[in-house]
Amino acid sequence: YDVPSTLAHYEGLIYGTDKSVLFNYYNGTFEYTIDADGYLAFYDTSSGYNGTKAYTWQPDIYRQDDNCYEWNTPCSIFYTFNMIVDQVMDAEDGTDTQKRAVQAEARFWRAYYTYMMAQFFGKPYNATTAATDLCVPTIKEASTVGVDFPRRTVADVYDYVLNDMTEALPHLVERSAHQDRIFHATGNALLGKVHWMMGNYADALPYLKIAKDALDSDGGKKFINMNEIIDEDWGEFTDYPFFNVSPETVLSILGMPNLWTALGPMFGTPHRTLRADIMEDYFDTGDYRLAFFTGVDSGETAYADFDPDDRYYPNSAWMESNEGITYSDVWLMYAECAAREGDTG
Repeated sequence: YDVPSTLAHYEGLIYGTDKSVLFNYYNGTFEYTIDADGYLAFYDTSSGYNGTKAYTWQPDIYRQDDNCYEWNTPCSIFYTFNMIVDQVMDAEDGTDTQKRAVQAEARFWRAYYTYMMAQFFGKPYNATTAATDLCVPTIKEASTVGVDFPRRTVADVYDYVLNDMTEALPHLVERSAHQDRIFHATGNALLGKVHWMMGNYADALPYLKIAKDALDSDGGKKFINMNEIIDEDWGEFTDYPFFNVSPETVLSILGMPNLWTALGPMFGTPHRTLRADIMEDYFDTGDYRLAFFTGVDSGETAYADFDPDDRYYPNSAWMESNEGITYSDVWLMYAECAAREGDTG
């Protein structure tokens, strides 16, 4: 095997690492449900044990010997990014500034995946109980032998995540060549997101403002205008971009399109469908989002011809989940933080 020695080697490890946590549908812990009666569902062998358990919000989703992607994927990622953090400053080429930029990005990835694991396996952040609530390990060593990774408290985990991100932020490059990489605006967005999730709205606000302003001035990010891509005659979207090339994507991390796969047609038959009366509760007539759903019986989108007696399924993998961060995420978090701080303009 090749041993990384150049700056390009270490950058290649960042770009080439598979960062998808919820990639396997059968182990997709968090699927989208409304209530027990909101879906007409049938469970068969192709749904999988884990998928069926997750779909019905059972407490024990995994068996002892199951492969849990939400745990295994971050843990394997930690090894790679810990190696980069520990070794990139010894790369045989590149300037000190370039090496620190790569190291900073690896620290952000490491911190963000620790944060994501905390969402799956730790209690929500609560300042009054964070010092005693159990969470996940903080894995900072590039080793799999002779290392003990005990569970940390929620407070320990969030302190670690904030410290890694805060120290690394000044060293990120101003502009990334690809939305699979973390640059300065992305780093501010991620750090603001963690503060926002903790309820530290005043602390989150300046980071989110920097991210928003940078993305706005960059010109490459914008909201998708559905008025421009809806075909009114057919009730369908034309040229709707996948999230990895969407102008709304700031950081792209492929997640399995859980909503599409769970509800959409697998092997020709929609597995789980949404009742028309539930659709009516959540969407007004003329809502462009109805174009994302097709009737099982009619074969037409709910926007083109809504049938109250039909059942509907998502008609496209456009409904993929992005485990990274989007332009709308940044704007919505910024707006909430600003409003909580008294700025409602």
